[in-house]
Amino acid sequence: MDKIYYDKDADLKYLKDCAVGIIGYGIQGRAQALNLRDSGIEVLVANRADAYKDQAVKDDFKVYEISELAKRSDIILFLIPDQAQSEVYEKFVKKSLNAGNMLIFAHGYSLCYETIRISSDIDVAMLAPRMPGHQIRDSFLGGGGVPAFIDVVQNNSGLALEKLLALSKAVGFTKAGV
Repeated sequence: MDKIYYDKDADLKYLKDCAVGIIGYGIQGRAQALNLRDSGIEVLVANRADAYKDQAVKDDFKVYEISELAKRSDIILFLIPDQAQSEVYEKFVKKSLNAGNMLIFAHGYSLCYETIRISSDIDVAMLAPRMPGHQIRDSFLGGGGVPAFIDVVQNNSGLALEKLLALSKAVGFTKAGV
């Protein structure tokens, strides 16, 4: 039977001294970045030059190039379309990863169909919210949360689930259950 995790099951201490990088400041990226920052987490943002990048700047984020974000982040959330993930990973992220880093995907496509090959010394997980970004943000601001699906794909550090639950809590998902 599947387990549902709530706030009591998650501890933000697993994100202490971690920089969380958000690749993509669109529908999901903006909501998750703002919620993480409001929860006291160090958030870095990368986005191509478009209206979403302009919004990130308006929201007081410094916007990094993806390769620079990858170098500076301990945990990276891929919040870009599935079809772009493989190229972005290969060109900008792969060479900057260190053993013990964590990659998180909001969709299971790249993981299920193995369109990205990730070294076994990297933690890999899925954090898939069940609502669009504006509902994630609005619910968080109202003291609630929306549900999400989670899965640990690679657990090199032995703490992948703990980090994933901490992220889920910081975004507000564990209020509704993951």
